[in-house]
Amino acid sequence: YNSIDIQGGEPTIYPHIFELIEYCNKIQLKPTLITNALVLNNYETCKKYKDAGVYDFLISVQGIGDIYDEITGTKNGSIKQIQALDNLNKLDIPFRFNTVLSKEVLPLLTDIAKIAVNKKARVCNFIAFNPFSDQKDREFKNIAKYSEIAEVLIPVIDYLNENEIEVNIR
Repeated sequence: YNSIDIQGGEPTIYPHIFELIEYCNKIQLKPTLITNALVLNNYETCKKYKDAGVYDFLISVQGIGDIYDEITGTKNGSIKQIQALDNLNKLDIPFRFNTVLSKEVLPLLTDIAKIAVNKKARVCNFIAFNPFSDQKDREFKNIAKYSEIAEVLIPVIDYLNENEIEVNIR
């Protein structure tokens, strides 16, 4: 083993996160944090992660602007994420994107891809929601069909490939 994904909930709220990152490095594990990145809008906080030895961040980009804020229930969350990406770039900390392909997000995929290119994401992961049998009573109004996803996602994949950003689809 040479790497570890630290996730939650939200791992950045763990009070001993910097010590955990340092320990991972000490035992030769490259620590990645799977995060919404909202606290990374503070430059000094980003610097603490770099100093602790974070390998990279896997950032949950669940929309842009008001759509992100509505989906996540976070006021100004999208603005904070963009600032976080700028801080990560200034500090040369690599990052990747995770985006769930909900109906609300599909119209924003091209814009998310443009942000990935402009802000220098290394990878974009696109995740289709797969309902399980234990969720049969759940309302699926925001879950896109694969045919809806493909129509939007194929040109986005081409665009990201042209810009040398790795794409993974689950």
